[in-house]
Amino acid sequence: DLQLQWVWAMAEGTNQVAPVVHNGVIFMNNPTNIVQAIDAKTGDLIWENRIGQTATGNSQRGLALWNDKVYVTTSEAHIYALDARTGKNVWDTVIGDRTNGTYTTSSGPIIYKGKVIQGLGGGLCDQYREEKCFISAYDAETGKEVWRALSAKEPGYAPPMIHEFGGRRQLILWHPEGVNALDPATGRVLWTYPTAPIRFGMTIPSPRKSGDHLFLTSFYNGSLMLRVGA
Repeated sequence: DLQLQWVWAMAEGTNQVAPVVHNGVIFMNNPTNIVQAIDAKTGDLIWENRIGQTATGNSQRGLALWNDKVYVTTSEAHIYALDARTGKNVWDTVIGDRTNGTYTTSSGPIIYKGKVIQGLGGGLCDQYREEKCFISAYDAETGKEVWRALSAKEPGYAPPMIHEFGGRRQLILWHPEGVNALDPATGRVLWTYPTAPIRFGMTIPSPRKSGDHLFLTSFYNGSLMLRVGA
């Protein structure tokens, strides 16, 4: 029979976090830019880091692990690399040029062969400035930008996914203007499928793969199935 073993109180605010468990440790982010590591067996706190420039914002929707580091974003669109054992900051990278305004994000990064891949979100992508929202990749060891791709005034909510089609790994991006596939190593656009504008930008569910098909769905616009090649 299942029995409750322990309870952990998270920070107040909107929680949409997806914890990651590795080697008996639960890594999770809280509202107000708090990252914690918890012993999965006992529920004891191992470490806590209050990252970011402000103690505001809802929790980010995910985080990533690679080698000995935890990668998290903040509500003001920074990427942090933390030491997975101690929680101490290793590097902090600002996403985008802040000369003509700021950016926000609420999604967590994904890792591909030593690259931290992260998009931008929030309601600031359509501001009047040359640089719009984009997706970019950063060296997992240093935080330096490796590539940057696409440009959108409304990025949507669906997290980027990496799927294999025809023996090729493809980074799938679903946003309110269409579907794109990129080479995750270089950011090169492999293919684009424009769609009718998605109402309210609600590209929320993750794109799903079945064989050589890619399934996408939206509350207002309905579902879409694509056949994808290499």
